[in-house]
Amino acid sequence: MTSAAAPRVAALARAGQLEAAAELAEELGDPRAAAELWEQACRYERAARAALAAGAPERALIAAARAGSAELGDRALAALASEPERAARAAARAAAAGFPELAARARLAAGDAPGAARDFEAARAWLEAARA
Repeated sequence: MTSAAAPRVAALARAGQLEAAAELAEELGDPRAAAELWEQACRYERAARAALAAGAPERALIAAARAGSAELGDRALAALASEPERAARAAARAAAAGFPELAARARLAAGDAPGAARDFEAARAWLEAARA
């Protein structure tokens, strides 16, 4: 985002026009700021898409869960699969946010089968827990 554009986005956000600010941030090429603004506006599907575009799959994972979008959640998990440390952080965030099944899937991506089994158990997903 250009330095001249950032104040316009911030001004819209301060005025409570979060969606307009998020759209402007996207137009100006700042998906990270857009993701944060979409989250504040409780537009979680848009937040997940922007977070994926920003290269922040751990943020996208939580937003996708809040949006109820399995497709975006799968995309975030796929992006995390090659980075076990990030996947582990995403799992911790998902568990803390109240999404234990999603946390389990992220732990599997991180290579933590015992942790995934515990999270699947917390989600009462017994078959998946046994598989993990």
